[in-house]
Amino acid sequence: MAQNVSEMFVKMPSEILPYMPEAQRKELVELKKMEPDTVVSTNSSLGKIELTRLTDDIITLKLSEHNTIEIGRISSDTLLVIKTYGAPLQESVCYLYSNVWEPIRTFDFSAFNFEGFEETTEFPLVSAYMTESPRELLLRLNIPVITQEDKEQLKNKNVQRNVNWDGSKFN
Repeated sequence: MAQNVSEMFVKMPSEILPYMPEAQRKELVELKKMEPDTVVSTNSSLGKIELTRLTDDIITLKLSEHNTIEIGRISSDTLLVIKTYGAPLQESVCYLYSNVWEPIRTFDFSAFNFEGFEETTEFPLVSAYMTESPRELLLRLNIPVITQEDKEQLKNKNVQRNVNWDGSKFN
């Protein structure tokens, strides 16, 4: 029987968020369901955790000022977990799991092309965010900018792109 993402989040293995036990995850989800238009939070051993988005298919948590985790159900038997780290530049690591939390694979979005930046970025940092659906991601290329001239050159460039799940990969 298909579960929604909040039920899967509550049953998530502790290795994914070791400082947030199952009871605390359940409490956070229940609070968000009671107050869907507010950001609900709980305290963990590492500080305040905020549940910022909860739909049938997506849950987004702000783990700290510079770290987030998104969990999305991309099919009845597949989950996508995006962990985003960093300040001021962010980078995401994306994991695919079965609906019983067995690891399937990890995604590296740094290999994706961003038009106009093919030659300029030696070590790209790419952050990923779920849009309205966990099957569509917004990827952002995060480029270290040193000078004001570099900032001006990047101002009008497209440093993001959308990718879609085709059943086996994002493209």
